[in-house]
Amino acid sequence: MSDLPAEMMLLPGGPVWIEWRRSARARRVSLRIDPHSGSVVVTLPMRAARNAGMALLMDHAHWVSDRVAALPEALKLVDGAAIPVSGEPHVIRHQPGKCGGAWLEAGEIHVAGEPAFLRRRVLDLLRKEARARLGAMAQSKSALIGRTLQRITVKDTRTRWGSCAPDGSL
Repeated sequence: MSDLPAEMMLLPGGPVWIEWRRSARARRVSLRIDPHSGSVVVTLPMRAARNAGMALLMDHAHWVSDRVAALPEALKLVDGAAIPVSGEPHVIRHQPGKCGGAWLEAGEIHVAGEPAFLRRRVLDLLRKEARARLGAMAQSKSALIGRTLQRITVKDTRTRWGSCAPDGSL
């Protein structure tokens, strides 16, 4: 797949980043919204002209604007921000003078160390919590069906929500 330069375009809902991509596998021009970046991805088959992608984009400009506007605001992992953990808001509290990474305590996420490491430490804590909570649920479910759970891996994926392998890996 080869990518063309991205550009900012003005649509009915306001300015939007457009990412142009060429794909040897694509059979037709397609539009999708990338929920992570909030940009519009226009995929073109190798032989399609950029004008075909522009025509599709303009024909669906209101739909695109509506979908981009409906995207949730990204969570900011900064001191004082509240983020949900198991559905309950937890406020991030940066404690630069302490050691120990990050931990949950009384509805708060405490993060030690330098400010530059705050985001990574919060993400590490959230992955650790997810692994522990998913592990407990998966162990009980695997026991119900008579299977053995081998390992759980928690990753930041864009498209796959989960998968299981024949060897018992989740």
